[in-house]
Amino acid sequence: MNGGTDDSMISHSIEETESHGEALARLLRPGDTVWLYGDLGAGKTALVRGLARGLGVTDRVTSPTYAIVNVYTGRVPLAHYDAYRLDGFDDLLGAGWDEYENGVRVVEWAERAGETGGVCIIVTALNDTEREFSLCFLP
Repeated sequence: MNGGTDDSMISHSIEETESHGEALARLLRPGDTVWLYGDLGAGKTALVRGLARGLGVTDRVTSPTYAIVNVYTGRVPLAHYDAYRLDGFDDLLGAGWDEYENGVRVVEWAERAGETGGVCIIVTALNDTEREFSLCFLP
């Protein structure tokens, strides 16, 4: 990890963003939740692609914009949510949230989901290729 403050890191390419996601996956356990914040095109899905690879997912990972949730099988199951079209945590529950409590759940557009505990990552596009990832933890 290069640059950034003590609780952030800078990625210089999509491949590096995916590598950061893969590294994060090694720290996650079944039942963990990752809440992703960031503008459209910031790199949230690229981070999830790497995270999925780190969890042993071999399927192609895409944003679940219209499906709300995409579920992937790996050494740890991954439920990848897009909360852009949701209106709070009750909508996540309606999208099968409780069905995936034994896997890792990742939520893009977390600000729309009424997040609960877990890891949060704020993704900021610095320019066309660089992204800053700021980490925080929710009780």
